[in-house]
Amino acid sequence: MEASGPAETPQQQQQQQQQQQQQQLTRGGSGDSTVPPDPRPKLNKRRKSLGRGVSFKDTTEEYNFLKDGLSKEETASRHSRSRVASFDCTRLLRSLKYQASSPDEVCLVSAASHMGYSLAFRGPASVVLQINDELRSWQIIGVNEFSSKRARMSIVLRPTTWTHGAVMYAKGADTAMLPLLTSFEGLIEERTSLMRNEGGPLSEGGPSGVRRDTETPPGCTDGCMRHSGVPLHASGAPSPTKTSSSNSSNSSSKSSNSPVNSSPTEKYYYNKNSKHHHENIHNTSTLDIDPALVEEHLKIFSLQGLRTMVLACKYMSQEETEAYQRLYNDACSSVYSREERLEQVAEQFERELTYLGITGVRDKLQAYVPETLELMMEAGIRVWIATGDDVEYALHVCHSCRLLTSQTKVFHAALATRGKRAKREGMLLYDMFKEARILKRADEHICLVVTGPNLTAFLNHPDLQTCFLNMACCCDVVVAARVTATQKADMVRLVKKRLTPQPITLAIGDGGNDAPMLQEASVGVAVRTERGTSVAGFADFAISEFR
Repeated sequence: MEASGPAETPQQQQQQQQQQQQQQLTRGGSGDSTVPPDPRPKLNKRRKSLGRGVSFKDTTEEYNFLKDGLSKEETASRHSRSRVASFDCTRLLRSLKYQASSPDEVCLVSAASHMGYSLAFRGPASVVLQINDELRSWQIIGVNEFSSKRARMSIVLRPTTWTHGAVMYAKGADTAMLPLLTSFEGLIEERTSLMRNEGGPLSEGGPSGVRRDTETPPGCTDGCMRHSGVPLHASGAPSPTKTSSSNSSNSSSKSSNSPVNSSPTEKYYYNKNSKHHHENIHNTSTLDIDPALVEEHLKIFSLQGLRTMVLACKYMSQEETEAYQRLYNDACSSVYSREERLEQVAEQFERELTYLGITGVRDKLQAYVPETLELMMEAGIRVWIATGDDVEYALHVCHSCRLLTSQTKVFHAALATRGKRAKREGMLLYDMFKEARILKRADEHICLVVTGPNLTAFLNHPDLQTCFLNMACCCDVVVAARVTATQKADMVRLVKKRLTPQPITLAIGDGGNDAPMLQEASVGVAVRTERGTSVAGFADFAISEFR
């Protein structure tokens, strides 16, 4: 029997473990698959989604979201150890699946990633994008959340390379955004610089000239996303700077004075069966772009079944940024009427915006929706459609659901005036409706269409309420477009109180704007989708599919 040596102290054991770890690290680069235990602190769930041991080209000291509050020495040490299991950050970002409260947000972010602008990180105080394999960060100064009353949202950002000032980006419905637009110069200047500077930021080889996947963006597999405004093209995609041979002779004479005249207006779209495409909508100059042309594009998108939004921006001076930040922080810390104060701050600064473009997102119907609606109508249930989208999009959805056919006549309940004359016009409108109903054929159906402003006029007068209900009850389908959450509930309340005998009302919705309607109806059913989970608490029943 051999005599055992003296017992090792805990310090000696710890030193031996460290030496073994260093030896394993040394062997790791020569083919040894042994990986030492990671001494780094575990990241939270959000940061962990970026992947363990991701190498961002020595940028960990620049971006705070990877530091976890560590010192520069500890950060550099952790970064050097992470190279053992490092992998391509670009491949990781392409494999990310984005989640948002709205499918529109997912589609827009996925489309931007498809163009080479990938969202790498989004926190409460900062956002990081990957552009041309380079990470760029912005400081979030404030977020003006969306509300049904404002029908828009905005965010105030400051790039980390800026020392003062900020920029506000806003998006929302055309009815809420177009009155706030005071300039289209941003679009004109952007395209002018695109034509003049071949190496500019939006030319092939700049940030827009990045490698683009040929596959469909992950967030748009169920539909398509279109953009009208500043061309966002990538390498290999048709560029507005390139004209056809038939137009080259005509455009060359104008290139010296007006280089933009050779560039037609472009629109881009994505769908699951095609790659990056573009079409010439109008053979006009970009200098001829005006609100009328924007409204025309919005109508075209809506007729194609796309949910449209208008994008705009505003550059804020340092004084304006400080004023906004002070008012925004005061409103956030307010105990009473916090939401009202935040809306007031947003209304104060969301002015004099510069037009950027419009987008269109296709929201695909769930399976068996037309068959379900057909069964409901065969059972004697009157179907009313209430939506915050415009009339063209709402009618397109009704055609997709087979609520409207080629044999359906559409009657618009539109009042041209307000006030005292509205009652007289409402009576005349009702007489016209009765004549149209008498003249229709037996195989024809009638669809009543009303918009939010007209619905308000009908609801504000008892006699007009009677006219509206008489028309609605005689129609096969009622479509209410551009209505708010309050107006949806008012429609349900009107049917319950004014009709005799009192009917049983059923409201079905999947968004936050449907919550008042679900509570007002006799039976409220929430469809649990990616954007409708939060509204399930306001309903009597919750289903996963409308079938």
